[in-house]
Amino acid sequence: MWMNPLWSFKMEGRKNIKRGKTYVIISNHQSMLDIVVLYGLFRHFKWVSKKENFSIPIIGWLMRMNRYIEIDRGSTGTYLGMMRKISATLKGGSSVLMFPEGTRQPGEGFGVFRDGAFRMALENEAGIIPVVLNGTAAAVPKGKLILPGKQRIVVKIMSEIPFESFRGKTPKELTNEVRELMISEYNKLRVVS
Repeated sequence: MWMNPLWSFKMEGRKNIKRGKTYVIISNHQSMLDIVVLYGLFRHFKWVSKKENFSIPIIGWLMRMNRYIEIDRGSTGTYLGMMRKISATLKGGSSVLMFPEGTRQPGEGFGVFRDGAFRMALENEAGIIPVVLNGTAAAVPKGKLILPGKQRIVVKIMSEIPFESFRGKTPKELTNEVRELMISEYNKLRVVS
């Protein structure tokens, strides 16, 4: 990231993720570059990733060794297993990072959020840290082999949404509220960029 002279990179709000505290971290998903960018949070977390990524030589092996959490999007049984693993991970002291859209969105903007991450926050009484990415879609567009030139990439780590502020809400209510909050922040980032 930092060695590419055509990309400028800015991360705001890293201090919002307190050391020693566990969260459900959620982010919009624009590009394969998002994964590299989010390692720049410099905080410990486990990814929730689709099953296919665990089959990639070397990368998949490393994911298994680091005990990242696998989901088979077409199977109810693995979904329940994933939920149990997320609970165990949070109780074990690691935050969990999920893309609630479930897949990269073509171009900019937000897709529909699934409620799994929000259900996990409710069930485990964990705070939520929303992370908004802007610019990664243009830097590494979905389905393109040629990378465009100069790009500005911004990562905004929003303030924690503490569990007490959403206790008693349904997963759907929480999902919709957090999505709207993130879209609002994303639109602000686009104006500045």
